[in-house]
Order: sequence, then C-alpha cells, then structure tokens
Amino acid sequence: MIINSSTAGLDDLRARLAMMRDEIAPLAVETGQIIGDNVAQKLGEASPHGQSGGSSPGDDAQGPLSESFSASTEEQGDGAMVTVVTSQGIKLGFVVNGRPEIRPVNKRALYWNGLDHPVMYARATQPNDFIGPVLDSVDEIIEPEMQIMIEELSAILGG
Repeated sequence: MIINSSTAGLDDLRARLAMMRDEIAPLAVETGQIIGDNVAQKLGEASPHGQSGGSSPGDDAQGPLSESFSASTEEQGDGAMVTVVTSQGIKLGFVVNGRPEIRPVNKRALYWNGLDHPVMYARATQPNDFIGPVLDSVDEIIEPEMQIMIEELSAILGG
C-alpha cells in the first residue's frame, strides 16, 4: 500500500501564521485604543455637567469633569493594556461618593485659594455613581471592536 500526501500549502500556511503573529499585538493596541476612547467618551457623556465656575480642588485639572477622561493603550506581550483615567480625581471622588456639609471650625467663614470670596459653608452633595452603569455596559463597547479585530486576523490567516 502506498499513501501519498501533499504538503504544498504548508509553507503558505506557516507564512500566514507568522504574519498573523506579527499583527496581533499592533492590532490589539489599535483595538484597545478605540475601546478606551469609547469608554472615556461614555464616561464624559454620563458625568454630571455642573454649572460651577469655581476652581478645582487640590491638584485637579481645571475645566468640567466631563472633559477630564482619557485613554491610553500600551502593548503587553501579544496583547494590549488599556487605561482610562481622569485628570480630576479629587472632583470625581466628591461626585461619586458625595460630600458632607462643611462648616468652619476655627474661623467664621471658609476660604481656599481660587475661591472668589469667603463662604459661610459648603453644602453637602449627594453621591452620583455615574461610573457604575458605564462600566456595566462596557461589553457593548468591547464586543463589536473585538469582532472587527477577529475578522482582520481571520483575513490574514485565510490568505
């Protein structure tokens, strides 16, 4: 009995696998950045849009909280790490956790740098966890972008 086998397409398959391996990390970074930017945008849209024109607390960046979210992506092995941050961490903490009423203890009024004039007290604020619902819906952002990445890798593998 003689068995013949053809391996004519094996070298082509190996070449396509090598090309796919080379493309995975850059494609993961690109896809991760798209996902991160979309999450940052959703956080900005969901955040409260206050009317305050006052200064930002501590070392927070100036401006509205809704414009403080950004994403960065870096290659890690064959994948990517996506980081979404805010430039206004202190303000975000006040919004998400709320704040009790603040009254002066040693003086008759409150004042801090950036405040136009002393105030008698700072009103309490209610917690607003706008982040939770955005994070709960992150799969809706990830899935379509991952599908595009899978299709691109499949096209490379398919030849």
